[in-house]
Amino acid sequence: MNCHFYVILVLLMLGLCYSATPEVIRSTEYGLIRGELKTSEIDQNVQYYSFMSVPYASPPIGHLRFQEPIKHEAWQGVRNATKLPDRCAQPDQYFLTLAVLGSEDCLYLEISEPLTSRNGSKELLPVLLWIHGGTFVFGAPHVSGPDYFMEKPVVYINVQYRLNIFGFLSTTDECATGNFGLKDQLLALHWIQRNVKNFGGDPNRVTISGASAGAASVILHCLSPKSQGLFHRAISLSGTPLNRWALQRNPLEKMRRLAKGLGIDSDNTSIIVEELRRVDYRVLVKTVYNKSIMGDFIPYDAHPFAPSVEAEGPTAFITERAFKLLDEGKFAKVPHIIGHTTEEGSFAYDYIHSGTTNLHLYETSPEILIPSSMNIPRDSACSKKTLDEVKTFYFHNKTVTDPFSWTKYMSQDLFTRGIAKTAQLLAKKADVYYYILSYNGSRPMSYHGE
Repeated sequence: MNCHFYVILVLLMLGLCYSATPEVIRSTEYGLIRGELKTSEIDQNVQYYSFMSVPYASPPIGHLRFQEPIKHEAWQGVRNATKLPDRCAQPDQYFLTLAVLGSEDCLYLEISEPLTSRNGSKELLPVLLWIHGGTFVFGAPHVSGPDYFMEKPVVYINVQYRLNIFGFLSTTDECATGNFGLKDQLLALHWIQRNVKNFGGDPNRVTISGASAGAASVILHCLSPKSQGLFHRAISLSGTPLNRWALQRNPLEKMRRLAKGLGIDSDNTSIIVEELRRVDYRVLVKTVYNKSIMGDFIPYDAHPFAPSVEAEGPTAFITERAFKLLDEGKFAKVPHIIGHTTEEGSFAYDYIHSGTTNLHLYETSPEILIPSSMNIPRDSACSKKTLDEVKTFYFHNKTVTDPFSWTKYMSQDLFTRGIAKTAQLLAKKADVYYYILSYNGSRPMSYHGE
């Protein structure tokens, strides 16, 4: 009898322990979602509600591949949002294997709601949307988790968006308009306006933020008429559309080369896109980064598929070059934090260290040091003069394979030159707060703050 009593007591205690981590239900325009109470890994005294996989668009698969995103269908019952979704389909970061990570069903938000939004206060909290980086090729938002923010009264949202070919294939016509990854972000901003109140967030106090490609995305939203009124402040860390890796100047040529490599024998863009929709997504990723098909590329420079200027049309996100729009003051006049670290080029050196790129390539083909954005013909007198000046200023006429000199040059070329110019142009019409992080941390040549 006593034995039965103790068994029942233990079961009751287990039930109480289980209920100490309660689930939480929130309403969205598509249906109910289930989240959970979490404890911050930074401060064990801080708890928050976590919704890790909130769909904001229909899965872009089948006929929706290479199309603008559309709203998700409504669902019945309560949808579980306590598990991380697949990251958007992408290659191995250093291109050392043929592995393909993630899937195409990836258009989800991760929403973190502080308990302060529900502790008796009726005041809506400011919203911070984070757009992850990765040169528009790879990356995932959960790498930058919410724990650092949850001790503050802010609703923190991560967004996943289509990457590489799935996010940025363009035929430069209506068959595949391009910039689908940016349009995913745009649809997420609309979703936030309609739904964030249900998570304690204020749709009139939305800050968009991001690093690297995420920072370039933030500024592109400032430039796009489609995004106006959907956010009220901006933070751009280590990236701008003026950086050469943030723009594909010849998207049609890249699309045709890919089609040829896959055996699609047609010049008709509509036929090509339909055929590409039939190809397994893993085959597409592997083909895009097959240098024997797509040609050689430097992995920290311009990739085959990235944001591009679109033709005028009802769904066009950006129809003019970023520099022109910035120079003419055609951007959202919102307060903007923008800046960089002093060692941004260390990111590029990671590819040297991993063996993806050989640093001696810059000795045998030194003209690749000349920024492609300068449009200087190779083997020309101007090219030689420019190269001599680069070697003198950055390398002091010594070897270009010195890692510290090379990193300093890459920091300027890939990041800081464009970021400084962007800040200068934004400051003509908006409040801009420009920072430079130069703290020398424990890791040599670290390009992230500690």
